Amino acid sequence: MKQFLSWVACFAILCSLSLHHPFANPYMSKAPKDQFKAKKRTAPKKRTTPKKRTTPKKRTTPKKRTAPKKRTAPKKRTAPKKRTAPKKRTAPKKRGRTSKPGKRVLSSQQPLVTGFKSMGLLLNRLKLTVPKQAFRKARSGGRKGAPSPANQREDRIILYSKGKQGEMVLMAAEMFATHSKDFKKKIIEYWKKRRGQAMTLQAQKTDGSFQLFFLTPTKKAKHSSLIRGAYIVQPDKTLQFAAIYGSPETMKRADSTPLAEKILRSIRPGKRKLIIKAGTRDLKTPDPSKILRLTVTQGHTVTTQPGKDFMLHRIYKLDKVGANIPTLMIYIGNKAKLFNSRAPKGKFVIGYRPTRILGQSLKWYRWYMKPPQKGQIIYYIKEVLVVIKTIKKNNKAHIMFGFEKKKQGHLEAGLTRMAESLKLISVTPSKKKAAPSKKKAAPSKKK
Repeated sequence: MKQFLSWVACFAILCSLSLHHPFANPYMSKAPKDQFKAKKRTAPKKRTTPKKRTTPKKRTTPKKRTAPKKRTAPKKRTAPKKRTAPKKRTAPKKRGRTSKPGKRVLSSQQPLVTGFKSMGLLLNRLKLTVPKQAFRKARSGGRKGAPSPANQREDRIILYSKGKQGEMVLMAAEMFATHSKDFKKKIIEYWKKRRGQAMTLQAQKTDGSFQLFFLTPTKKAKHSSLIRGAYIVQPDKTLQFAAIYGSPETMKRADSTPLAEKILRSIRPGKRKLIIKAGTRDLKTPDPSKILRLTVTQGHTVTTQPGKDFMLHRIYKLDKVGANIPTLMIYIGNKAKLFNSRAPKGKFVIGYRPTRILGQSLKWYRWYMKPPQKGQIIYYIKEVLVVIKTIKKNNKAHIMFGFEKKKQGHLEAGLTRMAESLKLISVTPSKKKAAPSKKKAAPSKKK
């Protein structure tokens, strides 16, 4: 018995050593120092005071219910309308060509014109009736050729412009020619040779004070926009030309030709006439206090074309149609230059002739381009540049004219004398009258 107790005591000692020996427990290489120390107790957290409860919102009194609307009595039913018999359907209009071949009329087209008004042409050289919506508009051009909205040489009126329905334009020009026996023959030859289009001239009935000839193409050209043209012979036998052109949309309409003929038939002579008597003519300059006085011979007329910074004067001699008489041109502006200064060297022959214009000793430049072949027409250009010293701005005057050596050589001396007759004259510019004031008189004070 004693031996058994001794064995139990030895087993208990061995078990206690195996737990604390570093090699006995592989998971515990070193025992912690504070293993058997008691942990310090932390002070308990202070309790926070509970949030005060907010007073509940007072309940609002409910809105009073409105009394329901009284129901209205239903409307009495009216007796149904009696059914009318359906209208008979008309046969639809045939599309495509009408009775007249070559003209198409669409059912959706609207009338081109709703009313007419009277209008002047070429600064009241002619007058005619045009549509109410017509207005004047100059065609665009270069520095020397940019026309003003209405001048003595040409005029342009937009008769109507309606987008998809097209546009119709009237052009009028002063021909600076006189009527002759072979007038019709020369006009038809001109259109055939120069324009490549065969035309007919038909006299129209007038009141006897003037003559009117309609210009009609015999065949419709592919690229032609001419609807109708007209030549007018005034009582003084001077000629004017008026023509109406249309866009491709307008040319397709059947009512464009009758409208053009109606407008051209309304042409009548105006109040203004061409002055062709021999004498002096006053030419305006960019300076309103200065003018140029020119002496012209019988049969010459002067036209003036004003610009923004220039004045262009042309002196025409009236003759038969097709005579091609030279025109004397006087351009006054700061951008005036001699034409021979811009011509290529070696391609023209030039000569000098002394002259005296506006008290200055100058030289006429007389030159022509070298003809490439023998027998070709030689066309001369004669020009001179004058500086007007008394005018501060735009004070250069370019004087020039052209002529054919064989047929028009005899006219050179007369045009040269006219150009050398120029004189500078000072004038007092006209002042515009001030418009009367519309202020009311102050009422008189009572005593």
